Amino acid sequence: MNNVINSLKGVATSLTWIDIVFFSLIIVLILSFILMIYFMKINKKMLEVEIAESEKNDTKNANTYSDPEYQNIDLTEYEQAQEDGAVISYNELIKTVNKKEIKYDENYNSSSDLDIKKINIENNSVNEKNPYENEEKYLESLIELNKKLN
Repeated sequence: MNNVINSLKGVATSLTWIDIVFFSLIIVLILSFILMIYFMKINKKMLEVEIAESEKNDTKNANTYSDPEYQNIDLTEYEQAQEDGAVISYNELIKTVNKKEIKYDENYNSSSDLDIKKINIENNSVNEKNPYENEEKYLESLIELNKKLN
């Protein structure tokens, strides 16, 4: 046991201040790296919980919008004037909350190289069959545009 203690004293006396600072910095970096990994795992779990709660709230809100009691609200004169002069009214928004199909204006021609479609506002809903049918072509055009800009 005395040999071990004497050898540790010998190592400690042979170290300079620079060596001690260097080793302590390495220990601090290792500990901070371990803490960073720990916090990233905690953050990932919290994010999954927030996403689950958000999805639950979205379904709850969608049910609330379709509730007839929610749609009938009393407006002040100012609010009624704003509602009458609005581009889209509150009632129109409520009616379109649960629609599932988007229709595009097929007569619209874009003047740019990108494939831009104009949404037909008259009969608008989201297409449930394949809402992302041109997504790859759109992403390729965005990548090409990014290359041209850079």
